[in-house]
Amino acid sequence: MRVHPQEVLMVGAIAWVLTLVAQIPQVGFWSALWMGFPLALLAGGAYWLLMPWVIRWAAKGLEKNPPPEEGEKPSDEADAKR
Repeated sequence: MRVHPQEVLMVGAIAWVLTLVAQIPQVGFWSALWMGFPLALLAGGAYWLLMPWVIRWAAKGLEKNPPPEEGEKPSDEADAKR
């Protein structure tokens, strides 16, 4: 599964805005704007590196225990295994 650039940019933008809002009272707007940029890059990079692993991990769990088809009741056998 591939991570799209829009997702990475959105995560970075959210981290940047939250950092900006949190730091404005201490250092002012312009300083907070520049101080939050490295954290935004770090958050976007971490998302880009880790999200494919998370998606693969979640897909493995889905393969082991698939959801019931629409209109089908879950079997008692699956409940007994738990």
